Amino acid sequence: MSSVIAWIIPSWTEYGPAKNLLNRDALPTAWEDHAPASPEDPIEYYYCTGTIKEHDVYLVNAEKERYVNRAAEIMAEELKAQGKNISVYIIGGLDYLANYTPGHFNIGDCAISTPVFDEEIEAYYQNIRESIPEESRKNAKSLLDAVSSLLHNQQGYTIGGRTCYAHALYDQNQADIESRMCVIPGLPYITVVGLCKVDLDQLELASTASALTIMKIIEQMEKLE
Repeated sequence: MSSVIAWIIPSWTEYGPAKNLLNRDALPTAWEDHAPASPEDPIEYYYCTGTIKEHDVYLVNAEKERYVNRAAEIMAEELKAQGKNISVYIIGGLDYLANYTPGHFNIGDCAISTPVFDEEIEAYYQNIRESIPEESRKNAKSLLDAVSSLLHNQQGYTIGGRTCYAHALYDQNQADIESRMCVIPGLPYITVVGLCKVDLDQLELASTASALTIMKIIEQMEKLE
């Protein structure tokens, strides 16, 4: 199977800036979700494809934040049917600056996170940890190394006259972090959100910053398993 990177965003707000960074101009097409969770109408997840450096990228719009995990499942099913394998998920999005430590972040900065565990997820992880494929652990390490390279070398990037920076909200030295990134069974993921004001001021700035940060992470990644 050929390998692809799955880039999932929760709304059309983030779709435009992300799509503009793919080396291909294609109209979005849709996958339909006829699962019992949406009996009233099938949910449609719009996607387009492209490349960033040597990586094939599928950009999927989940329409709403609560559908992101389901979009990931549908994506895996559809691509497997096409003989393609997802190596990593990168979840884009937006968040409010007020949710972060004052003085450490600015509008347009990006926060990069690995999965956050509650008791239920921790119990689930303990059950599946031994079954996580070695290639997924390697892909998780490649993803973490790409983020580290970005953070180590970053000089910020200017959007609309504002200099924006990326920040990691996790400890890469945490024990077993590569396995913990694979709580979607066997598939590592990170989240990259651009920060805006509570009144959604600077929305375009934050969306563009998130997309640029994700693009730069993908550019740093080695060939995936």
